[in-house]
Amino acid sequence: MKKNSLIFLLVFLLCFFILLIRVNYFIDLDRTVYLILISFQSYGFTDLVKYYTFFGSATFLIVITVISWLLFKNKYYSKIITINLILSFLTNQVLKFIIARDRPYFIHLVKENGFSFPSGHAMVSFCFYGLIIYLLHKSNLKYKNIIIILLILLIFVIGATRIYLGVHYFSDIIGAYLAGLIYLLVFTNYIKTNKEKG
Repeated sequence: MKKNSLIFLLVFLLCFFILLIRVNYFIDLDRTVYLILISFQSYGFTDLVKYYTFFGSATFLIVITVISWLLFKNKYYSKIITINLILSFLTNQVLKFIIARDRPYFIHLVKENGFSFPSGHAMVSFCFYGLIIYLLHKSNLKYKNIIIILLILLIFVIGATRIYLGVHYFSDIIGAYLAGLIYLLVFTNYIKTNKEKG
């Protein structure tokens, strides 16, 4: 791992652990962000939010992964996309089990089980779309910058939907993004190193 990447990794790790041990200090901010988002509540807006949150669901990401096997002639990309989805999901589940933070006391607009920190939708979609962004950045695809911007926006929209739906705190989402950054730094460095060796 290059020096700059290692520095970023250490910074993100430090931020994640600070957030983890001080997560209760964010309760007021968590509530404030939730109240701001829920102020837009309406039946139509809630339906729209549920539509966008689906882009971070396991079902949707698995479908996209399967489609990648059908579309890509070079199965290398399908392979790393699949491995990335599995590893990011398992990493999230391990973190949830270790930290064991209960879901928010807010009104849940969708049914969710399990622990709250870090958000699975936010972290796994961050890792999934983040890898796609990394691969696009390395490619010569036309209009790749537009696609990258749209994917970045989608990542943040998915995080916001989880707060609006009442199933995650704002700090759950920040923790998910930090965990996703740490994971992606390690994973992309691994695939880059192995590709260079290959």
